[in-house]
Amino acid sequence: PWVTKEFQILDLFCHRAGLGVQPLQQLPLWGYNREEIKAALSKVPFKRSFRTTYEYNNVLYLWVEDLVQNITGMPWGEFITKNLLAPLGMNETCVGRKDGENNPGIIQKVEFSEYPDIFLAAGGLVGTLKDLTHWMFAQIEGPSPLSGTQTRFLQRPQTVIGNAQFYGLGWRILTHRPHKIITHG
Repeated sequence: PWVTKEFQILDLFCHRAGLGVQPLQQLPLWGYNREEIKAALSKVPFKRSFRTTYEYNNVLYLWVEDLVQNITGMPWGEFITKNLLAPLGMNETCVGRKDGENNPGIIQKVEFSEYPDIFLAAGGLVGTLKDLTHWMFAQIEGPSPLSGTQTRFLQRPQTVIGNAQFYGLGWRILTHRPHKIITHG
């Protein structure tokens, strides 16, 4: 009950819920959909205390998609395309594999799993190297639809991973003196 009462939106992004590493992450491979995965999460026992340990878990990003839809009235893919991809000129990036079917020649469908179509907010973008460079430049020097304050907030340490390693909001943050390294996969 305490975790339910104290859980905040920020906790969805920080991989510190205490549920262990990747519980239910592979369920899309066996045909489970978003709603079934969300329902199953209530049966997963806590492995650690809430907010004490970094344990990578993309399942909570399912609620990020719901929040975006509830707050903006737009599905995740539409919101990201309008507010992030289009302003950055990322015209060859699709949200999920299914969207890629509408862009012949840009995205080639690869049969592997339903992961990109289930976990859209956690790696559901499929794009080209050209578009990735637009994203990288926006992170480094702009222009970006995000303000400098917003970018710094996303890249600020939220959860301790280990010795001089942290997790921000979608970013791993490391120090390689004298440099700060912002990365993810």
